[in-house]
This record gives sequence, structure tokens and C-alpha cells, in this order.
Amino acid sequence: MVNIEKTPACDNWPLTFAERQMAVEQRMNPQSLAYNYNQALEIKGLLDIPKLEQALGVLVSRHAAFRSYYPMENGEFVHRIAAEVPVLLLKESCAPGDVEKLIEKANLPYDLESAPLFRFTLYQSGGETAVFHLAMHHIIMDATSVGVIMDELWRLYNGEELPPVELDYTDYSVWQSQYDNEEEGREFFSQMFADGVPENEMPTLPRRPDVLPFADLDCVRVIEAGPIDEAARNMGLSTFRLLFAAAALTLAKYCGSEDLALGVPMSGRPLKQTAGMVGMFVNTLPIRVKAPGLMTADEYLKTISESVKKVKNHETYPFEKIIPMLTPDRNA
Repeated sequence: MVNIEKTPACDNWPLTFAERQMAVEQRMNPQSLAYNYNQALEIKGLLDIPKLEQALGVLVSRHAAFRSYYPMENGEFVHRIAAEVPVLLLKESCAPGDVEKLIEKANLPYDLESAPLFRFTLYQSGGETAVFHLAMHHIIMDATSVGVIMDELWRLYNGEELPPVELDYTDYSVWQSQYDNEEEGREFFSQMFADGVPENEMPTLPRRPDVLPFADLDCVRVIEAGPIDEAARNMGLSTFRLLFAAAALTLAKYCGSEDLALGVPMSGRPLKQTAGMVGMFVNTLPIRVKAPGLMTADEYLKTISESVKKVKNHETYPFEKIIPMLTPDRNA
């Protein structure tokens, strides 16, 4: 695979497939909160707020993602990067029990046409306890990126000097726009659905509408990880593949079908050069699951594992190109 190279600075950068998909969806529903990303960290101990503010300033200058915005020009989205953006750490005093409500209240839509597309807030509860809240639109970075910047933030806060960023997300966006590796992926997904796309419906009333509403309820159950990890190891599977197999089989039973297509988010970082990049790489791809009733559990798990592995090999193939290829007549 061709390596990513440093690209000279320019006014407009090409949008990656992931960015364009999010920009289009946000444009369709400007008040949507679907792609708002929130990360809250509890800080215990004496906090040097000026040092935190200084570290945040360095972080924003360091990564173009923090200074990115996506205006529409001549009917097309463009990716621009501001030379500077205001880095404001909002400070709010509150009772510890009010932090979650205040974060929900501050969860407002972003205007992609102007920077910044992030918000920094420090909720102070008195004593030596505080909550640092990082909010952003998902278009500027994914969960892997958040891990990178949080690590860098605390290193900067502790006075460490970081090495310069050699390759940025903009370099990746140029690479993606020029590197043509689509034929193999197109053939793979065409073969996966050569006999059509299975249509599955949950046995619910009313039937789902053409335009799906946003989820308004999270159903959370904490499950002890140890036994699941151990079971996966004993079966020669990753924990993800075991849980995916269980979820797929459960949905198959609810839908009354032995043939399902499930969407799975992929990291979208097959190149070693992208491992520490800050930006939006995640790509959702379909995995087709067939579970004939006469198949043994071992056979089913082996089939699932192989299916996930094959799709993983094509994790950068754009989801937006799969949809029109498989379902040219579709609703929102």
C-alpha cells in the first residue's frame, strides 16, 4: 500500500469519505446532536488551571483537526483550517451531583461552517475535585484520536515537550483522494450481496418509519468482562468477535431470519502512519451473517470470525459507495 506523504499547505483540503458523510447528514438536520462527542474526566488533586489552559492552547495549535471547519462553496463541502481559533476554557462552579445535568444542557448543535467545533469546560465542585469536559463534533476526530489528545494534554500539562507532528490528517485526506484501491473492495462487497440484500424487520408495532427517529433511550447493563474474555480465548476468538456472534444470533432469532446484514464500525486505520493521527477515520461496514439452523455452535463461531476478518481487510472501502451499489432505490 502506498505510503502517505507530507502535502504542502493549501486553502482547501479534500474531505475524506467519513467527513463528507457526516457533513451531509449534519446539513440535512442542522439541529442534530447525533454526532456530538462528549468526554468527561474527573480530576482529583490540586489543579493548576493556567497550566491546563496553556496545554490546551498548544494542543489546538498542534493539531489541524481542532481548527477545521466545513463550509459549502458552489454546492460542495470544503475542508478549511483556520490559522488560529479561540481556546477558551469555560469554568463553572457547581455541586458534584449537577455536573451530568450541566453537560447535557451544554450539548448543543455545531455549525460546521465555522470554527471551532469543540468546547472545553471545567466543572469545579470545591476542594480538590473537578471534571474536565471535552465536547466536539465527531467530524473532527474519532475515539482513537481522543485517546491520543488526552495523553498529549496531560504530558503537556506536566511540562513535557512533544515531538512535532510529522503527518497530519490533511495529508491523509490528500492520500485518500489520490490513492485508488477501490476495485478490490467493490468486488468483495458485490460478491457478499450477489443474491441481494436481506431485509429484516423486528417484530414490533408500529413498523419502523422511512425516516428513523434518533434514539432517545440508552439501555445499559454492566457485564463482568473476565469470563467473556476467557471464553473468547478458549474458543480462539477475540472478545469482539464472540460478542458480535452472540448479538447477531440474538437478532436473527428476533427477526426470524437465518440471513442478516449488520453494520459494524471499523477503525479505518490500516496504515501504521495513521496510528497516532488525530482525525475522523471510523468507517461503518456491513457484515453478512448466515446462521442456518443445522449449523453447530463451533461452525457458527468459525463462520462469524472469518466473515469479520474478511470485512476487516477492506475496512477503508467507503460505506457511501456501498449503499448506492446495493440499494439504488432507497429512502432516508
